[in-house]
Amino acid sequence: MNKRDLEKIETLRRRLKKYRKVLIAYSGGADSTFLLKEALETIGRENVLAVTRRSALLPTREFEEAAGTARALGADHRFTESRILRNKDFTRNTPERCYYCKKELFSKLSKIACAEGYFHILDGTNCDDAKDIRCGNVAAKERGVKQPLLSARIDKRLVREASRKMGLVTWGKRSFSCLISRLPYYCKIDLKELDRIDKAELFLYNKGFKVARVRSHGSLARIEVKYDEIKRAAAGKGLRQSIAAGLKSLGYAFVTVDLEGYRPGSMDKTGRKPRRRRC
Repeated sequence: MNKRDLEKIETLRRRLKKYRKVLIAYSGGADSTFLLKEALETIGRENVLAVTRRSALLPTREFEEAAGTARALGADHRFTESRILRNKDFTRNTPERCYYCKKELFSKLSKIACAEGYFHILDGTNCDDAKDIRCGNVAAKERGVKQPLLSARIDKRLVREASRKMGLVTWGKRSFSCLISRLPYYCKIDLKELDRIDKAELFLYNKGFKVARVRSHGSLARIEVKYDEIKRAAAGKGLRQSIAAGLKSLGYAFVTVDLEGYRPGSMDKTGRKPRRRRC
């Protein structure tokens, strides 16, 4: 790490000391694990609580990995259960779906923090995340959630590099977002469909792709991979047929590779833009 990177990490640590006692919205990914590790070392285990929301919108393996990582770090960790699929504002599946999802999460975390004496709620948003439209950040601001990685100008590259030096198993973990982000806006949220998407993406990861998203358009699966892997996915000898057969076995009638490659939020193109006041 260069001098600028070290200064950013020192800024993060100063902020954590100022917060004193914190509850961390913990997903088990690279960002929140790095933040959890820094908080534990900076203000002590007794002043840090990691809480993971369990939901049908993510694969069970994500929760198991989060629990295992938190345990390995020696963190006080627990789960809270989501009821977001009972929220009609969310299940309408509008471009503001992430707002309602995060609103529920931060509402639950606020109650825990208030009841148990934690002064601040933190999440692992980094400065790369600020480049995208993220309705969830509006919900975070409404609840006063602190985003110390963002405030310290720490990006994903630095998270991964610092995590690797610290020996965190998540340093190279793939970025993973809620499975509903693979669905077009306004379509019905179907748990069987989310399970199909999860299986399709796992199939692609097992084929060696570094990043894979299966955007589901009914009978059509639109595959997004890193730009430098598009040729391999679309024209690799034998692999193209294997991918098509694998996804068709899950019920897709058509399988296509997106020539623009992986890009976060590509489903935003399928619906109206979120209202300015929220996003």
